[in-house]
Amino acid sequence: MRSELQSYGHAKAVLAVFMLLIFSVLYTPYAVNADDKLAPPLTVEFYHVYIPGLLEKDGKTGALAEAIYAIGNRANIKFVMLNVPVKRQDRALLGDKVVVAGPALDVLETEDVSFSLRTSLPIAYRRDFAFVRKGTTIPASIEATKTMKLVTSPTTSLPPPIAQLHGSNNLETHSDQSAITLLSKGRVDLWVNDETSTLAALAESGVNNITYNPDTPLHEWPARMLFSKACDDALIARIDAAIQSMIDDGTMHRLLPNNYSKAP
Repeated sequence: MRSELQSYGHAKAVLAVFMLLIFSVLYTPYAVNADDKLAPPLTVEFYHVYIPGLLEKDGKTGALAEAIYAIGNRANIKFVMLNVPVKRQDRALLGDKVVVAGPALDVLETEDVSFSLRTSLPIAYRRDFAFVRKGTTIPASIEATKTMKLVTSPTTSLPPPIAQLHGSNNLETHSDQSAITLLSKGRVDLWVNDETSTLAALAESGVNNITYNPDTPLHEWPARMLFSKACDDALIARIDAAIQSMIDDGTMHRLLPNNYSKAP
């Protein structure tokens, strides 16, 4: 009889533990975070622009493309990279679809539709250098460029201090490669642009008579993701948390050694 009671008591104890386990699984709150690999990733379209050497047209090649995918992985988000014209990006960002776009430079966020959009922590820093023909003086400051004839292209944006200094007194051409060719031939004195994309354009164009000082950028400014109005606060916080963790552990600098030299 005592043995039967002991067996009965043991069975009740086992049953109680089993029920407790079921209860804890069913009723424990579930939170998705950047490191949670159990939940399926959230799919989000990412509208990007073409940046030679950093983010190619396929959205898969280049250091910045790698960084964006890494941010997505850290946030448990699958970014679908789409090379989309800027005007179409603007329309999508104001629509009712969850869309992320970028990279967008800080100054551009106050122009057109972007002024009212929320942005991420910086995903890169654009470091603009003064590129000149070999044998000519490399300007050491923005003020020193004042008397130089400047060339621009539609795919680049001048740093605000240089744009204010030069106004509309520059030569605009149709592409980075064209701008570099004009500089190489002496038609202009100066090209100001990001180091990585310019070196890629130089390699593509075959020009070898242009130089710069890699230790002295003229201007450095952050580029961020733009979030459409349909993006909720939780999604933005999730992406920012992933970026911040990648800043903290050095991943951003490792992926973008020339374009993530300082923290936000």
